Amino acid sequence: MSRPIISQQSNKIACNHCGYINEHSLIESGHCFQCERCHHTLFSETKNWETRIIALILTGIILFICSNSLPFLGLEAGFQTQSSTLLSGVIALYQVEQYLLSLLVFATIFLFPLIELLILCYVFINKYFNNKPPGISACLYFLSLARAWNMLDIFMVGVLVTSVKLGETATLIPGFGLLAFTLLIITLIVINLQLSSFHLWNWYKPENYFYTTEDDQYHGCLTCNAVISDKVWLQNGYCPRCSHKIEPRSKHSLQKTTALIIAASILYIPALAMPIMTITSFGRTTQDTILSGVIHLFQGGMWFIGLVVFVASILVPILKLLIISYLLKSVYKQQQTHRKVRQKLYKLTEFVGRWSMVDVFVITLLVALVQFGIIMNIRPEPAALAFAAVVVLTMLAAETFDSRLIWDEPKNKTG
Repeated sequence: MSRPIISQQSNKIACNHCGYINEHSLIESGHCFQCERCHHTLFSETKNWETRIIALILTGIILFICSNSLPFLGLEAGFQTQSSTLLSGVIALYQVEQYLLSLLVFATIFLFPLIELLILCYVFINKYFNNKPPGISACLYFLSLARAWNMLDIFMVGVLVTSVKLGETATLIPGFGLLAFTLLIITLIVINLQLSSFHLWNWYKPENYFYTTEDDQYHGCLTCNAVISDKVWLQNGYCPRCSHKIEPRSKHSLQKTTALIIAASILYIPALAMPIMTITSFGRTTQDTILSGVIHLFQGGMWFIGLVVFVASILVPILKLLIISYLLKSVYKQQQTHRKVRQKLYKLTEFVGRWSMVDVFVITLLVALVQFGIIMNIRPEPAALAFAAVVVLTMLAAETFDSRLIWDEPKNKTG
């Protein structure tokens, strides 16, 4: 007969990067608590952070509306002017039948930022009135997903690169939508710096420690950092705190990551070799690959922008493929050395992988802005979709890789 599950509030917190069960103590405002084993930051303390975040969320919603409704960028070439809104690139991609690319850009610069703002608004309104409806648990889970795929900051870099690329051939006219967009990015960055999912979970469901007997072995929930014994896991299958499926290690993590890396490596070949866009100017048509675009920037004396594009579009994807492949090999071979180094490499892939979307956003902006009939037109080519797929697949590979496997002893290896 199964034992009853005991739940209580505890100072234990599981690290979702290495699986170590920490015991935290009270820390001063402005300080953070790190995992004792891998030094990943688990939470931080900030005074009056809830009040500030409510004000920032309301500001963010207003700025989001303004950035999507007001003129974003204009382009003047000769006697013609082309204006655009934030979503003009999405519409332009759809019109040239780049449906998947259009959907990806729409999701990363509109849908996920909107979801993030709406979830934050819903959670903090309930927290302000101390309401605890069941939907909060799902909201906190989807908030972490939305934040990972919100790419407004990368889109802004794409705007800067586009401005430099077009600076010598046309005049860019910034609109009030661009100003609101810039302020929105700053607002979201400040919110993410202030936001503490640890404190939100402690408010919503203070019980974070679940066991049947004190001598159980324990695992951590990747969603809410609760500490759960293996007997509770076997009985329940789901985290008693956040209701998400729990496993000592993510099922088939290595197989999924390996498949995603192989697919990304295959797609990266046509992404580099094939044309990424076609430029038609006064009846003359030229095609650019990713590499030729970088070379043109260097030849035009735009060294800094050329370096940014080279790093984001060529160096970062290659490094990410190599790093994740190395991590997979080290886990398959049950390597027991350099664990902290491998953990840092994994965190690096999580951080830099999304920045490769810069080239995709540059193409989106160019397609939206440069439509001047016979004077000049820009059209995306198949390599744009292939490259976007590489970025998405490598991001998914980093998410499916269970970094706790780095810290496992050989007898506990599962994949």
